[in-house]
Parts: sequence; C-alpha cells; structure tokens
Amino acid sequence: MPSSVDVLLCTDYLPPSDGGVEHVVDELARRLAAQGYEVAIFALRDPDSTIDLVGHPDIAVTTARR
Repeated sequence: MPSSVDVLLCTDYLPPSDGGVEHVVDELARRLAAQGYEVAIFALRDPDSTIDLVGHPDIAVTTARR
C-alpha cells in the first residue's frame, strides 16, 4: 500500500463480480488514479476469486477473506 493515500475506497466485492456497486468502485478508482490521485481499495473476497484491479500500477488493492 502506498505511504500516502489520497482516496481509500471500501467495498464488499470488485469485478469480475457482476454487481453494480463493484463496477462503480472500479470505474471511480480508475478515473481518480488517471487524474493523479493515489488510490487504495479495501475489498472482501473469497480465497479462490480474482480481482481485475490487482496489478493495476496506480491502484493499491488490499483484501481480506469474507
């Protein structure tokens, strides 16, 4: 996680999960990062699931088991 976070988004799930909130958080994170904000996301996930934003160079993603 970056040493200075401008925005922290917390959500239950992230894409590829199919819900509306997940896509809003994903899009919000991408747009804020593109505008130069340091963005971090905290999300819950199942041990065998993947998250599309993991590996994004400008967004730190931290997860916990749900």
